[in-house]
Amino acid sequence: MNRAMIRGLLLLSGLMLLAFALLPAPALAQAGHPLIGEPAPRLSGRAAFGKGLLNLNKLQNRIVYRRDAQGRPIREGRKLKISVEKHALVLNFFATYCIPCIQEIPAYNRVAREYAERPVKFIYVNVDTEKTAAEVRKFAVAKGIEVEMMLPSVRYALNAYKIDGLPRIVVIDRQGIVTHVILGFQEDLARQIGDILAEVLPEG
Repeated sequence: MNRAMIRGLLLLSGLMLLAFALLPAPALAQAGHPLIGEPAPRLSGRAAFGKGLLNLNKLQNRIVYRRDAQGRPIREGRKLKISVEKHALVLNFFATYCIPCIQEIPAYNRVAREYAERPVKFIYVNVDTEKTAAEVRKFAVAKGIEVEMMLPSVRYALNAYKIDGLPRIVVIDRQGIVTHVILGFQEDLARQIGDILAEVLPEG
Protein backbone atom coordinates (compact mmCIF):
# COMPACT_ATOMS: atom_id res chain seq x y z
CA MET A 1 0.00 0.00 0.00
CA ASN A 2 1.51 3.33 -1.04
CA ARG A 3 1.79 6.44 1.06
CA ALA A 4 -1.05 8.24 -0.74
CA MET A 5 -3.46 5.41 0.04
CA ILE A 6 -2.34 5.33 3.68
CA ARG A 7 -2.84 9.09 4.01
CA GLY A 8 -6.28 8.75 2.42
CA LEU A 9 -7.33 6.01 4.85
CA LEU A 10 -6.05 8.01 7.83
CA LEU A 11 -7.95 11.07 6.64
CA LEU A 12 -11.14 9.05 6.18
CA SER A 13 -10.79 7.51 9.65
CA GLY A 14 -10.26 10.93 11.18
CA LEU A 15 -13.35 12.32 9.47
CA MET A 16 -15.44 9.38 10.68
CA LEU A 17 -14.26 9.87 14.26
CA LEU A 18 -14.99 13.60 14.05
CA ALA A 19 -18.51 12.96 12.74
CA PHE A 20 -19.14 10.49 15.56
CA ALA A 21 -17.88 12.95 18.16
CA LEU A 22 -20.15 15.68 16.82
CA LEU A 23 -23.33 13.63 17.20
CA PRO A 24 -25.71 15.04 19.85
CA ALA A 25 -24.61 13.80 23.26
CA PRO A 26 -27.98 12.25 24.21
CA ALA A 27 -27.99 10.12 21.06
CA LEU A 28 -24.60 8.73 22.03
CA ALA A 29 -25.54 8.36 25.66
CA GLN A 30 -28.85 6.63 25.16
CA ALA A 31 -28.01 4.20 22.40
CA GLY A 32 -28.12 0.70 23.83
CA HIS A 33 -28.13 1.77 27.47
CA PRO A 34 -29.23 -1.30 29.47
CA LEU A 35 -31.70 0.62 31.66
CA ILE A 36 -33.77 2.05 28.81
CA GLY A 37 -37.08 0.27 28.40
CA GLU A 38 -36.74 -1.47 31.77
CA PRO A 39 -38.63 -0.83 35.03
CA ALA A 40 -36.73 1.69 37.12
CA PRO A 41 -34.89 0.04 40.03
CA ARG A 42 -36.35 0.75 43.45
CA LEU A 43 -34.57 3.53 45.28
CA SER A 44 -35.04 5.35 48.56
CA GLY A 45 -32.96 7.35 50.98
CA ARG A 46 -32.92 10.04 53.63
CA ALA A 47 -34.12 13.47 52.59
CA ALA A 48 -31.22 15.92 52.59
CA PHE A 49 -33.60 18.74 53.51
CA GLY A 50 -36.09 18.14 56.29
CA LYS A 51 -36.81 14.80 57.90
CA GLY A 52 -37.96 11.42 56.71
CA LEU A 53 -37.30 9.32 53.63
CA LEU A 54 -37.66 9.94 49.92
CA ASN A 55 -38.99 6.91 48.09
CA LEU A 56 -39.27 6.82 44.29
CA ASN A 57 -42.48 4.79 44.37
CA LYS A 58 -44.20 7.27 46.68
CA LEU A 59 -42.88 10.24 44.72
CA GLN A 60 -44.21 8.74 41.53
CA ASN A 61 -47.62 7.75 42.90
CA ARG A 62 -49.18 10.64 44.82
CA ILE A 63 -52.43 9.93 46.64
CA VAL A 64 -54.89 12.84 46.55
CA TYR A 65 -58.37 13.31 47.98
CA ARG A 66 -61.11 13.75 45.40
CA ARG A 67 -63.10 16.99 45.67
CA ASP A 68 -66.39 18.22 44.28
CA ALA A 69 -67.03 21.41 42.30
CA GLN A 70 -67.09 23.42 45.54
CA GLY A 71 -63.73 22.01 46.65
CA ARG A 72 -65.19 19.78 49.37
CA PRO A 73 -63.81 16.25 49.89
CA ILE A 74 -66.00 13.57 48.29
CA ARG A 75 -67.07 10.73 50.56
CA GLU A 76 -68.12 7.16 49.88
CA GLY A 77 -69.93 6.25 53.06
CA ARG A 78 -67.54 7.11 55.86
CA LYS A 79 -64.44 7.05 53.70
CA LEU A 80 -62.95 9.89 51.71
CA LYS A 81 -62.66 9.16 48.01
CA ILE A 82 -59.08 9.13 46.77
CA SER A 83 -57.23 8.85 43.48
CA VAL A 84 -53.60 8.30 42.51
CA GLU A 85 -51.74 10.90 40.47
CA LYS A 86 -48.84 9.39 38.58
CA HIS A 87 -45.69 11.45 38.05
CA ALA A 88 -42.67 11.09 35.83
CA LEU A 89 -39.30 11.35 37.56
CA VAL A 90 -36.07 13.08 36.54
CA LEU A 91 -33.18 11.75 38.65
CA ASN A 92 -29.93 13.71 38.71
CA PHE A 93 -27.08 11.67 40.17
CA PHE A 94 -24.83 14.18 41.90
CA ALA A 95 -21.65 14.43 43.98
CA THR A 96 -20.05 17.44 45.61
CA TYR A 97 -16.69 16.68 43.95
CA CYS A 98 -18.22 16.61 40.45
CA ILE A 99 -17.46 19.99 38.85
CA PRO A 100 -19.76 19.44 35.82
CA CYS A 101 -22.60 18.50 38.21
CA ILE A 102 -22.14 21.84 39.94
CA GLN A 103 -22.12 23.67 36.61
CA GLU A 104 -25.51 22.15 35.76
CA ILE A 105 -27.22 23.30 38.98
CA PRO A 106 -28.73 26.55 37.54
CA ALA A 107 -30.17 24.75 34.51
CA TYR A 108 -31.61 21.92 36.63
CA ASN A 109 -33.12 24.41 39.08
CA ARG A 110 -34.65 26.36 36.20
CA VAL A 111 -36.26 23.40 34.45
CA ALA A 112 -37.62 22.10 37.78
CA ARG A 113 -39.29 25.49 38.39
CA GLU A 114 -40.73 25.53 34.88
CA TYR A 115 -42.39 22.14 35.42
CA ALA A 116 -43.55 22.74 39.00
CA GLU A 117 -47.22 22.46 38.00
CA ARG A 118 -46.79 19.40 35.76
CA PRO A 119 -46.90 15.71 36.77
CA VAL A 120 -43.12 15.31 37.09
CA LYS A 121 -40.75 15.27 40.06
CA PHE A 122 -37.11 16.35 39.96
CA ILE A 123 -34.76 14.67 42.42
CA TYR A 124 -31.05 14.91 43.10
CA VAL A 125 -29.54 11.56 44.13
CA ASN A 126 -26.37 12.20 46.11
CA VAL A 127 -23.60 9.64 45.66
CA ASP A 128 -20.86 11.13 47.84
CA THR A 129 -19.02 8.49 49.84
CA GLU A 130 -16.88 10.70 52.08
CA LYS A 131 -19.35 13.40 53.12
CA THR A 132 -21.79 13.38 56.01
CA ALA A 133 -25.43 14.28 55.47
CA ALA A 134 -24.80 17.60 57.21
CA GLU A 135 -21.86 18.36 54.90
CA VAL A 136 -23.89 17.53 51.79
CA ARG A 137 -26.76 19.68 53.04
CA LYS A 138 -24.44 22.63 53.73
CA PHE A 139 -22.87 22.26 50.27
CA ALA A 140 -26.27 22.12 48.56
CA VAL A 141 -27.41 25.29 50.32
CA ALA A 142 -24.17 27.10 49.48
CA LYS A 143 -24.50 26.17 45.79
CA GLY A 144 -28.15 27.22 45.58
CA ILE A 145 -29.69 23.82 44.94
CA GLU A 146 -33.49 24.21 44.99
CA VAL A 147 -34.43 20.62 44.14
CA GLU A 148 -35.07 17.85 46.66
CA MET A 149 -32.06 15.65 47.32
CA MET A 150 -32.02 11.99 48.32
CA LEU A 151 -29.22 10.41 50.36
CA PRO A 152 -29.47 6.71 49.43
CA SER A 153 -27.16 3.76 49.98
CA VAL A 154 -24.47 4.92 47.56
CA ARG A 155 -23.23 1.47 46.58
CA TYR A 156 -26.74 0.24 45.86
CA ALA A 157 -27.68 3.38 43.89
CA LEU A 158 -24.55 3.20 41.72
CA ASN A 159 -25.02 -0.49 41.01
CA ALA A 160 -28.77 -0.43 40.45
CA TYR A 161 -28.64 2.52 38.06
CA LYS A 162 -25.36 1.44 36.44
CA ILE A 163 -23.63 4.72 37.23
CA ASP A 164 -20.06 4.71 35.95
CA GLY A 165 -19.62 8.45 35.52
CA LEU A 166 -21.11 11.80 36.45
CA PRO A 167 -23.14 13.82 35.65
CA ARG A 168 -25.89 11.26 34.95
CA ILE A 169 -29.58 11.99 34.49
CA VAL A 170 -32.20 9.23 34.30
CA VAL A 171 -35.77 9.93 33.17
CA ILE A 172 -38.56 7.59 34.30
CA ASP A 173 -42.04 7.80 32.77
CA ARG A 174 -45.31 7.72 34.70
CA GLN A 175 -45.52 3.95 34.31
CA GLY A 176 -42.15 3.52 36.03
CA ILE A 177 -40.12 2.72 32.90
CA VAL A 178 -36.72 4.27 32.19
CA THR A 179 -37.06 6.17 28.91
CA HIS A 180 -33.90 8.29 28.66
CA VAL A 181 -30.40 8.44 30.09
CA ILE A 182 -28.23 11.54 29.65
CA LEU A 183 -24.51 11.11 30.21
CA GLY A 184 -21.99 13.83 30.88
CA PHE A 185 -22.17 17.60 31.05
CA GLN A 186 -24.74 19.18 28.72
CA GLU A 187 -24.64 22.91 27.99
CA ASP A 188 -28.25 22.78 26.77
CA LEU A 189 -29.50 20.55 29.58
CA ALA A 190 -32.75 22.47 30.14
CA ARG A 191 -33.69 22.18 26.45
CA GLN A 192 -32.84 18.48 26.37
CA ILE A 193 -34.96 17.73 29.43
CA GLY A 194 -37.79 19.83 27.97
CA ASP A 195 -37.69 17.82 24.72
CA ILE A 196 -37.74 14.56 26.67
CA LEU A 197 -40.65 15.64 28.87
CA ALA A 198 -42.61 16.67 25.77
CA GLU A 199 -42.53 12.97 24.87
CA VAL A 200 -43.06 11.58 28.38
CA LEU A 201 -45.79 13.84 29.81
CA PRO A 202 -49.42 14.21 28.71
CA GLU A 203 -50.28 17.33 26.75
CA GLY A 204 -51.27 20.39 28.71
